[in-house]
Amino acid sequence: TGYFSGRRSLVKNSVALARKCRELQSLLKRQSSELSIERENNEVLSRKEESNQMLFKELTIQSNKDASAYIISAVNARDNEILKLSSKINSLQMDLNKTAQERDDFSSKQDSCHATTC
Repeated sequence: TGYFSGRRSLVKNSVALARKCRELQSLLKRQSSELSIERENNEVLSRKEESNQMLFKELTIQSNKDASAYIISAVNARDNEILKLSSKINSLQMDLNKTAQERDDFSSKQDSCHATTC
C-alpha cells in the first residue's frame, strides 16, 4: 500500500501542478492580451500627440500669417491715410499761397489807389 499511496500522492501533485500550470498559462495569456491592448493604446496616444503637434504647428503658422496679413493691411491703410493727408495739406498750402497772393495783389492795388487817389 505504500507504493499506491506514494503513487496516489504523485498523481495528486501532478494534477495540482498541471492545474497550476494552466492557471499560469491563463494568467500569462491575459497579461499578454492586456499588454497588447496597452501597446495599441500607447500607439494611438502617440499618433494623437503627433497629430496635435502638427495641428498646433499649422495653427501657429496660420496665426502668424493672419497676424502678418493684418499688420500689412494696417500699415497699408495707414500709408493710404498719410498719402490722403499729404495731398490735402498740399492742396491747403496751394490755397493759402493763392490767398496770400490775392491779398498781396489787393494790398498793392490799395496802396497804388491811395497813392493816386482812385
